[in-house]
Amino acid sequence: MSGTTVLPCHDPDLWAELNPRQQIYLTEIYYAGQSAESRSKGGAFDWGHGPPASE
Repeated sequence: MSGTTVLPCHDPDLWAELNPRQQIYLTEIYYAGQSAESRSKGGAFDWGHGPPASE
């Protein structure tokens, strides 16, 4: 992860209520989703083959 931490939660108070294990788990899910989304959207800009419209 980068030096700047982006919370995968819009409510810092809610985020603070989670224990460290939960924060790590949700952060990893967030970044995995962001990475997958950027890979699938990349094809739209370079004329590659993206997922079918039904996805």
